Amino acid sequence: MTHAPAEGTLAATADCITCENDQRARGEIELWDRTFIVCPACGNKRCPRASWHANPCSHSNAPGQPGSYYGTAPIKLEALASADKPGGTI
Repeated sequence: MTHAPAEGTLAATADCITCENDQRARGEIELWDRTFIVCPACGNKRCPRASWHANPCSHSNAPGQPGSYYGTAPIKLEALASADKPGGTI
């Protein structure tokens, strides 16, 4: 799932780092339009939900959390769940 900017606006409207990067790749926002994204629930930048909006909120700013862009490889936790199913891939 990706987010599109509201009609008539140039600012990023994504609520996670992954969607903001998707917007940038599609040319919807410029490199300098980068925003500082935090989890909408807890306000922490290292929360996995700030990295991908479908990840659960951990209510933590601890480094190295699975699913967080800060300190670990960026992953979508829902992708890991589907990888455990027969025929699932990341």
